[in-house]
Amino acid sequence: MNGEIYKYVIIWPMVSTTRHLNYHFTLFGEIIDYLDMRFRDEIMVIDQDAENIDMFNIIKRISKYEIRGIAICVMPENVRNSFMIARSLKEINKDIKILAYGHLPFLHKSLFLRSDFDAIHIAGDPERTIETFFEYCSCKSNMRDVCGVGFIHNGNIDCITKGELIPISEWGFTRINRVPIMNYCKLSGKHRLVINITRGCPFRCPHCLVHLTQGNNERRREILSIKNYLYTIYKEFNQIKIWAANFTLDKDYVSSFCQMMFNNFPEILWECATRVDLIDDLSLLKLMYSSGCRQISLGVEGLSQNELDAINKNYKISTLSDKIKMIQSTGIRVKACVMIGIPRQNIDDVKYTFSFLQSHDVLIRPTIYTPYDKMESIESLELIERFDRKTYNSYMEGLSFFDMIRLLDLKTFS
Repeated sequence: MNGEIYKYVIIWPMVSTTRHLNYHFTLFGEIIDYLDMRFRDEIMVIDQDAENIDMFNIIKRISKYEIRGIAICVMPENVRNSFMIARSLKEINKDIKILAYGHLPFLHKSLFLRSDFDAIHIAGDPERTIETFFEYCSCKSNMRDVCGVGFIHNGNIDCITKGELIPISEWGFTRINRVPIMNYCKLSGKHRLVINITRGCPFRCPHCLVHLTQGNNERRREILSIKNYLYTIYKEFNQIKIWAANFTLDKDYVSSFCQMMFNNFPEILWECATRVDLIDDLSLLKLMYSSGCRQISLGVEGLSQNELDAINKNYKISTLSDKIKMIQSTGIRVKACVMIGIPRQNIDDVKYTFSFLQSHDVLIRPTIYTPYDKMESIESLELIERFDRKTYNSYMEGLSFFDMIRLLDLKTFS
């Protein structure tokens, strides 16, 4: 940075349970790019989790400057460290204003009433909220001008403002020189970039946070902007992950994206995710393969009607085998996202799901069903950190918690 005249800080705290590195690219890196375009050299970036920075050095870095505003990305898995950072910074300077954004403010607003945060992001795009919050911190606007927040005052959340969506053309990209991308690659064991393509989802699955935090209407990034960004990174990275809840929902968009990739970046391999009921076009799958797609993750979740009914999945199980074979016939790998501990699920359901997928030569990515709707009744920060899709103790008769954890890694039954 030129001159290092920092006024604002954005922080990703250390996680205590399970690390989800995709969000370091999207909820952190892409937001930073948007903010950089508005505040230039005034924003200090601290990824405590990826850089393994202790509290002393966070305080040491921040105390060198007259910091006016701080935004902390608060997720269930880092809540204790998030609260500790806010408390420590307030002890140093009680006038610093601190905003919480991320998933947790949407899931458990009242939890922040006993924290040292001044405001929480609760509506609209986080970039716009952080931008207007920082302007407020520098006295360039008043409290009512901050978009999509609830201010915490005397044990209440008040001055709740309307959220705003930023234009799609202004969505940021993760810049190699602004976040510790090589640390992300080292921690994940994959030399790839993650690019958020969509926001919002029209499907209201109870185990998913996309519709809750981004709304029910899907928005898609402009393909030209993706092309321009890839030209800046393709020599360093030849693998990308498309971050989208339902990539094949808009077939015309997918076709245009594939043509762009085929014509401009034949050396880049990519992967995406979608719903089972959105796979029905063999010609599109072939186009995806020819443009570099090598893996599609499907939201299978479970293979009994009881399981699917419990989580509002409406695809027909009888068609799954044909859809898997359709994808595989093009040369694209299939990865199945499954959940253990779904309501009404039993041990035989899980065994059948694993057996079926393994017999179809499908990669399996299991997670533990996490009922986010139960979080609001919990006040323990330690218990809230367990709502991380990996260590949540979702009870199932015939399967111990240790068995669940073992399945997440080994994907087999003893």
